[in-house]
Amino acid sequence: MQVNKLRMSEVKNPEIIGSAKIIEKLERRLFKASLPNGKIIHAHFSKSDNSQIDFEVGEMVKVKMNPYDFSRARIVSD
Repeated sequence: MQVNKLRMSEVKNPEIIGSAKIIEKLERRLFKASLPNGKIIHAHFSKSDNSQIDFEVGEMVKVKMNPYDFSRARIVSD
């Protein structure tokens, strides 16, 4: 019986995309946000994102989360 071994490059991590509400601005590119289930996360812009988008408290944003760490998320554009 042959067992197939997967290389790390062959396994694709699923992206978890959702929405979050900005509740506090912490730094220039870092925000504290609340998910619909009430969990508080840190949401940030990518360093490569050169846009000067600034969000206000209460705005809804689209976020992409890592399936292994739900406490942080990257803000993505629509």
